[in-house]
Amino acid sequence: MSDALNDVLPATSLGRLPDIMHQHIDCALISTFVERWQPDTNSFHMPWGEMTIMLHDVQRILGISIEGSLPAEPSEAEWQVGITNLFGEPMSELRRRGAFTCGCVSVAELMRLCHRSQAMDTQMTAYYMAIVGSILLADKTTLAFLYRQLGMASRAGCKTIAGCLTLLQTWIYEYFPAFRPHPRREDVPNMTRAEMWTPKKPCREVDRLRDCRRVLDSMTETQVEWTPYNSAPGALLNDHPRTTVIGGITCFDVVEVYLPERTLRQIGFVQAIPPAPMRPAKALQPAHGTYSVTFPSSAVYLEA
Repeated sequence: MSDALNDVLPATSLGRLPDIMHQHIDCALISTFVERWQPDTNSFHMPWGEMTIMLHDVQRILGISIEGSLPAEPSEAEWQVGITNLFGEPMSELRRRGAFTCGCVSVAELMRLCHRSQAMDTQMTAYYMAIVGSILLADKTTLAFLYRQLGMASRAGCKTIAGCLTLLQTWIYEYFPAFRPHPRREDVPNMTRAEMWTPKKPCREVDRLRDCRRVLDSMTETQVEWTPYNSAPGALLNDHPRTTVIGGITCFDVVEVYLPERTLRQIGFVQAIPPAPMRPAKALQPAHGTYSVTFPSSAVYLEA
């Protein structure tokens, strides 16, 4: 990347993401929480009730905004035109050298474009595409994609999980002090919550999984840090009003329910008995193609 791009990136929320991603993911800890995930409510079902990763958690942990418009999914033709314009090469050449295959752009090719292009706009576009594709699927879409991956990973026989696992791992550290590693000692200006922790790779995964299950099974609600960001309920809602919206969150063709009325304690309120979870208005699973789920279009805000 050019010196000019390196000078600009630290001032942007996405530009810092590669530096705040955790080097080690505690697979046993992640598995322990995946076992408690319920896709119908998109929440972890604990002995004391439900908890989930909320929109304000995304902003506090990763430092990216949860406001703004949803990304529109381009048509295949629009996508290909955009890619050829970005690289300045015909699609046939991009396919020939593996830069564009199966409708996807190579992250390695995007990073090479950052290095060789002289145009700042091209460098920025290529860099952000690489970051979003390899780390996130950013802002609100980060959460929708992670919800979907948690749902898939919670099914019998699934042995892997995708999504922004730094977000999930940091969320566990924030709300469950029993699982926290040592915090970082150095002072970093505008430090995100993800940067506060330095997870270590466990030596024996089987023993670690057994210990994590035991700790979580014996835990009570008094051992949960319900409001880890030290925000009063009114202040949190003023800073992050979208965290209380009830409806669907999307990541291109992925739509997941977002139900903050089931996790009121995480925004500083007393938990009432929640209503039945929102059900899809339509769900289709064609023999060939993408599984499609559509939720009601109406969305309301919690009244506080």
